[in-house]
Amino acid sequence: MPLTACPGDDHPHPFLLAAGGRDTILPFAGAPRAHPPTVGVQTAVADLRGQDRCVAAPERSASGGATVSRWTGCADGTSVELVVYPSSGHTWPPSAAGLMWSFLTGASVPAPTAPATATGNV
Repeated sequence: MPLTACPGDDHPHPFLLAAGGRDTILPFAGAPRAHPPTVGVQTAVADLRGQDRCVAAPERSASGGATVSRWTGCADGTSVELVVYPSSGHTWPPSAAGLMWSFLTGASVPAPTAPATATGNV
């Protein structure tokens, strides 16, 4: 899985990238000679911040054994978030669910338009 923006889509999107510092499947520093090659986490986040035109310094915090860097005020009100679990491999620590939920419920994305439904007794 490449850690880059989708080809042909340069619109801002909120992003959350979670990474384990000891991941051997998607190495934190990247694996340029792997098949397929992967970029490092810092390069991926820089690309995502560039796509969203994030210019401010990140807010940094710690949560559940993770370090969290969050760039806000990006284009179209989006944000980019990097969650690093320094001692984790290619796994989801239990604390990841809460961080993902916070990101998803706070993300600024256009609401989908729902099709009209018929009203009546249920």
